[in-house]
Amino acid sequence: MKNWSWIKRWPPWIWALAGVFSVCVVVAAVLAWGDGGTETATPGTTTTQPASTSLVATTPVPTTMTQPPTTTATTRRTTPTKVLPGPVPGIVTASAGSAGGSGEVQVEWRAVATATGYRVYRTDSAGRNARLMVDVNILSGRTKAAPEVVNLWSKQHTYIPNKGPLSGPDHSPRFWYVDNGPSDTRCYRVRAYNAAGAGPLSAVTCGTPVIGPPPSIPS
Repeated sequence: MKNWSWIKRWPPWIWALAGVFSVCVVVAAVLAWGDGGTETATPGTTTTQPASTSLVATTPVPTTMTQPPTTTATTRRTTPTKVLPGPVPGIVTASAGSAGGSGEVQVEWRAVATATGYRVYRTDSAGRNARLMVDVNILSGRTKAAPEVVNLWSKQHTYIPNKGPLSGPDHSPRFWYVDNGPSDTRCYRVRAYNAAGAGPLSAVTCGTPVIGPPPSIPS
């Protein structure tokens, strides 16, 4: 058995130094145990540390996007083309005369190019105080007449008395009109019209009725 009696003969300052040393060892052990970042390897055991991953901050590279070409819509205002009607018909050449019977007067006129209808007026000898006696549309056959009108016809169609609808536009070269009234002289003017308007009035033409047979009407 070893003799440790010599330790007892240490001077006090050695014991103090040994105490300080012991405290330092204990503190160092405690610090080493509490350090989470330090691992104590057991002899015979291999400790593998995880590989360090370095994070590199990168700056996003702006992506260049190709925009589709911009299409500018251009609004064009189109002025509608105004279709103007053709010219109004020319002046009518008309003549009046006795139609026979009981106070009838007949008016005859030639067809006017581009005319779609005719109006016959009864006037005084100077062409004033015109009164519309008949209005006939030679495209549709529509006819408006005063009560005194007896007959209205052409080479193609009889309008008064009404012989039925037109089969097509009336292209007759001449038209005839008959009315009755006072036994004295009566005067007339005729005008042609179309979609563009009415043409000029014809010259005044007058007729004096006589007693005789009524005018013949084509069948």
